[in-house]
Amino acid sequence: MGTANDDEQKQIGTGSYILAAASFIPLVGVPFGLVSIVLGWLRRSSGGLRLVAIGAAGIGLSVVLYGSLFVAQKTGLFEGGTSQLTQGLLDDSVRSIEFYRLKHGKYPDSLEAVRPENPFIDDPFAGLQSLFRYSVHNGGESYEIFSIGPDRRPSTNDDLRPSPETVQGTGYAPK
Repeated sequence: MGTANDDEQKQIGTGSYILAAASFIPLVGVPFGLVSIVLGWLRRSSGGLRLVAIGAAGIGLSVVLYGSLFVAQKTGLFEGGTSQLTQGLLDDSVRSIEFYRLKHGKYPDSLEAVRPENPFIDDPFAGLQSLFRYSVHNGGESYEIFSIGPDRRPSTNDDLRPSPETVQGTGYAPK
């Protein structure tokens, strides 16, 4: 013999609860949450308020999660990690430039020439598909490479450059 709770679930349907549970998938679950709120509200006399609560909680999770990520990004919480990542990418780019020189006898005219061996030559601080700043000097005998850094403006004090250990014995020569 079923309990009142079991009868309530049968009236609402297991599929409705699965739909409401899908609302906990961050961002993607928001439409599921909205549908479960509407279904719950329409069936509120047969226990549908539970669906409303589950759907609202799932939407609330997305709001809290993405809201906190937005605040963390705007307050610069991720800047330290981005700087460390950028430093590693710059060091890898120097190795790719030096490998290019060994293969071709000269430094590349642009970083696009090393992209086949190193697809990670984009500056994380410069936005999508924006390369590190790179230039060749002294008739192709030396080069400079750097990231625009956290302020996103080139030639300022926060620009990031390859680590000294990486550039030792290379053609890297900043202006």
